[in-house]
Amino acid sequence: MSFKVLTPEQMKQADLKAQEELHISPLILMENAGKSVANEIIKRFGSRLNRMSVGIFCGKGNNGGDGLVAARYLKRKAKSVTVFIFTKEEEFSRDAAIQLKAAKRENIEIRSAQDFLKKDESFGIYIDAIFGTGFKGKMESPYLEIVEGLNNKNGFKVACDIPSGVNGETGTVENVAFRAHLTSCFAFPKTGILLFPGRYFAGEVKVFDIGIPENIVESDKIMMEGDDLTKYLPNYIGNEHKGICGKVLIVAGSKAYTGAAFFTAASAVESGAGLTYLAAPKEIAFVMQSKLNEVIILPYKNIEDLRAILHGDFDVIGCGPGLGRDENTIKTVKEILNLPHPKVIDADGLWALSNIESPSLTGCILTPHPGEATFLIPNKSAKEIDADRISVSKEIPKKYNCITVLKGAPTVTSDGNVVYFNPTGNPGMAVGGMGDVLTGILSGLLPRIKDPLGCALLATYVHGLSADLLLESETFETITPTKVLCNLNQAFGSLRKCG
Repeated sequence: MSFKVLTPEQMKQADLKAQEELHISPLILMENAGKSVANEIIKRFGSRLNRMSVGIFCGKGNNGGDGLVAARYLKRKAKSVTVFIFTKEEEFSRDAAIQLKAAKRENIEIRSAQDFLKKDESFGIYIDAIFGTGFKGKMESPYLEIVEGLNNKNGFKVACDIPSGVNGETGTVENVAFRAHLTSCFAFPKTGILLFPGRYFAGEVKVFDIGIPENIVESDKIMMEGDDLTKYLPNYIGNEHKGICGKVLIVAGSKAYTGAAFFTAASAVESGAGLTYLAAPKEIAFVMQSKLNEVIILPYKNIEDLRAILHGDFDVIGCGPGLGRDENTIKTVKEILNLPHPKVIDADGLWALSNIESPSLTGCILTPHPGEATFLIPNKSAKEIDADRISVSKEIPKKYNCITVLKGAPTVTSDGNVVYFNPTGNPGMAVGGMGDVLTGILSGLLPRIKDPLGCALLATYVHGLSADLLLESETFETITPTKVLCNLNQAFGSLRKCG
């Protein structure tokens, strides 16, 4: 299921509304949060837990209270549970102090966090409940030394809601943060663990219901999951023919970039297009014909030849990869924009847009990475765009009246109103040609789906899932665009099983 994504401030408001409007006790929310952490650990380790020791590091705020609740539930299953605290009991928040007293009543060992460093102790499981979502700035002593010490330990590491040291809104880490294997997120995922580097420190993210209704808060940020996207998969009833499945024209490639044309056109075929055409410069047409058996090659020598091709019978046009950055590309994109077809524009096509005054992009899907996004938002650098993915992904569609897929980690899609986080993909995709594959998937799906936003959400998910499934037999170093392309059948098959 999809999840609303909140900033720390939005989460604070959700907590307050749950308490003030629905009269849900904060102690109940804390109990549910801590119990969810414990239950997940119990589920993962089962009977092995009675041979394992657990160290829980609790701050003085409500995040620490969550950790103290987890301590009570884990004490019933683990070999031993030790809680480490950083301040005197009278400095704890009201609710955390109540949980500290409850832990003491159950004879849970409570010790100073300094003891952990002095005695260099080790545990099988470490739980970070130090700061929570409100953390900003640099980690200071004594927390700094404790978190560094925890990161140097072996054992399974769990963060309560968000790893300590990660900015809950931006995902930034100024000096050090707890490196978790699992982050148990309460009620809603927070932006800070979906944006890098926070996402790296969070490890696996699981969201747990703690009793706050989803409709209690509005959010313009959504984390997608596979079961939400099956509704966009094309339905097949048995009497389909190639015309029904869509006629796609790919305009891509040049003498220097034959691979871009190959990946884009082949991916459109692998994504279900009934007929895929490739408009290719005459000098590479023979190469394309020899590599693309399922694609109809339409050679062109000049803009007049291409204009005649563009006015053929097509449902969708995908353009940009490998066209080159020259006057001919600008002319090509201008011609394409004059046509009524839905369009997918990537790479050099995006560069061309920056040289076209007031381009009409209604119904278009643009797929920039941060570097290409600078063509569309010239007042920001690629680094600034990458650090501000949420805002930029909304700014581009508002400016151009399109759907934008801002590629990267994480890939985010927006119609200008809502930002959708794609959960699939891995570092092995950081190689040239991956964007061309995505352009092809989008172009191949769009004739059947017809909804540009739904198509973008489905295509980005399948694209990343194909790469993720490769990790069953590949490593990050050996993932290539060719392998992602050839593995699309596994990705589509896996997604259909979710429906």
